[in-house]
Amino acid sequence: HPVGSTVAAEAIARRLRSAGFTESDITVLAPPGHPSKGNVIVRYRGKTRAKPVLFLGHLDVVEARPEDWSIDPFKLTGKDGWFYGRGTIDMKDGDAALVETLIRLKREGFVPERELIFAFTADEEAGGDANGPAFLLKEHRDLIDAGLVINLDGGGGNMKNGERAYFE
Repeated sequence: HPVGSTVAAEAIARRLRSAGFTESDITVLAPPGHPSKGNVIVRYRGKTRAKPVLFLGHLDVVEARPEDWSIDPFKLTGKDGWFYGRGTIDMKDGDAALVETLIRLKREGFVPERELIFAFTADEEAGGDANGPAFLLKEHRDLIDAGLVINLDGGGGNMKNGERAYFE
């Protein structure tokens, strides 16, 4: 966690700005005293004033000791048809899918019925006073206030012996 998530939050913001999202659609902020614990909130404006839908994903990963890995854990590596890297299946796949979805929807001119909010947050793994969702709820609820929240880190499917075992 010493690296934090601000660099990732700012990279997402740059990518979305270059895809046509305006400054008023994107907010990057960190809790006071925690400048490396950045969050980025993106609003995709809808047709109606119905309560928005919030998509939630976290940017941080648990530390990894490079000597415990056969490759650099903090460099995405494609090998033998698989992706390797710290956090590749713990939310970074979901974050990448959300960003790409936003870019594609914008490019295609899609306008949702209600506003969609996408929050990429800090410190899910560590908790504490820099935890992104807790910080946003306490200090900036207006940025994420929604009628429904979809947490992409809330579960997933698992296989056993090639068969679907369960979906959390």
